[in-house]
Amino acid sequence: MHIKGMTQPSPNRRQHRRLVADFVDARQRLGHYSFTDAELASSSAQTAVARRAALGRLRRQGRVVRPLPRRRFFVIVPHEHHSLGAPPLSWYLDALMRFLGVADYYLGLLTAAQWHGASHFAVQETQVVVPRQLRPIRVGRERIRFITKAAGATTPVETRTLESGVIRISTPEATAADLVRYPDAAGGLNLVATVLAELGGRLKPDALPAVFAHDPDLAAAQRLGYLLDQVGDVRLTAPLARWLARQRPRVRPLDPQAPVKEAGLNERWRLWVNATVEAGL
Repeated sequence: MHIKGMTQPSPNRRQHRRLVADFVDARQRLGHYSFTDAELASSSAQTAVARRAALGRLRRQGRVVRPLPRRRFFVIVPHEHHSLGAPPLSWYLDALMRFLGVADYYLGLLTAAQWHGASHFAVQETQVVVPRQLRPIRVGRERIRFITKAAGATTPVETRTLESGVIRISTPEATAADLVRYPDAAGGLNLVATVLAELGGRLKPDALPAVFAHDPDLAAAQRLGYLLDQVGDVRLTAPLARWLARQRPRVRPLDPQAPVKEAGLNERWRLWVNATVEAGL
């Protein structure tokens, strides 16, 4: 029925909306929670204007979200995640990073520690390590912070297969090294020590030196060894200590931001112990 004074959408417009909505529903049924405008365009003969109008309607309804301004990458929001504004990050992160041309990403630092079972701390963001600088983004309630690491491509990672795709996570040993390498991003040395205490049972002694084989950050190795000694069994760090001794590192401060005056020297790790570190467990 047509009511005078009201404009009814043309059948063509309704059809365009339905075609895009059907495409989104079909992607979700296949377990895919993201898509690009190019993928949508390849599925139909719609014009770019029609596709954008239909996508705009779905965005207003909260059915899809676009994480990157002015970039045609979309995340599908299942109805059960509507209140959060997006599905879990692991459902679409790999697709997002490949869209950005960053295949060597990985979940790292505190986020990786949680995936490895360390959970006695609150994380307000998802930390993703990438080889080039990227701005933080927000998808729904999820904030993604990118940590730049030039040698990220050589970092040992685990690729986990999920029902919704795959995700790359730094190994427990690489996670421990990155926590020490980027203490500010990890909440400071006390929180780093807390997380290392939880990760200790998952670390393989012989795998610790291998973390630094392609990225010989001696300062990080020294600080990691010292902190692990403080929160765990010194036998865990024996292979790392032997490897480090062969590198003959110079003496460095435990906390590079603090003065070393009157600090004691730890001979095993060649460190000025200029900070008191306490694990909060």
